[in-house]
Amino acid sequence: MDVFQLRDRLITDYADYVRSFVPIQDVRLREAVDRELAAGLLWPEPRLGLNPAFESGASIDDLVASGVLHPGCADIFRIKRDGEPSRPLNLYRHQVEAIEAAR
Repeated sequence: MDVFQLRDRLITDYADYVRSFVPIQDVRLREAVDRELAAGLLWPEPRLGLNPAFESGASIDDLVASGVLHPGCADIFRIKRDGEPSRPLNLYRHQVEAIEAAR
């Protein structure tokens, strides 16, 4: 599978889908819309990124102890493996920030 060909096909299909909503009778307006769609108005340029290692954050137990999470979370959100005692679940910094923002 060529991901770039897949992207091009998706964009073409989506542009056809968008154009199907309302047939534009005015030639100048239709040309302007077609130019904008061809220029990528509705989709970004392809992007390749590399994710760095995520920064460690607090554990669920830490967030419970600080009052950010309900005490029951310390019992529910744990790493549990057969035959081993459960242990705290550690989060990444962005996850802790999201929980704090949601709170």
